[in-house]
Amino acid sequence: MQTYEFSTKIGPGGKLVILEVYTKHLPVGDSVRVIIVINEPHATIADQSKGQNLLAQVVAEIRSTRQNPANLQHASGLLAEHLANAPHEVDPSFDTAV
Repeated sequence: MQTYEFSTKIGPGGKLVILEVYTKHLPVGDSVRVIIVINEPHATIADQSKGQNLLAQVVAEIRSTRQNPANLQHASGLLAEHLANAPHEVDPSFDTAV
């Protein structure tokens, strides 16, 4: 997968302007994933308030959702014992310095 990040504008007819430097590397018919981030320096306080209210609603919904009992795993001993006697081998390629 290749990724490109660049700023652009919406052109005539609402078309997204993608520079040829990027499109020339995309074979015709290839699937692409587009993520749009809108820069809104002129957003009003009312707009910002709506966004904060929406976020608060999402957080409230997550908090009010009951836990799935299948996702709960009750304690089965002391953590130190489990760590000292891990049932699997340590990954030799794991680098703690990174």
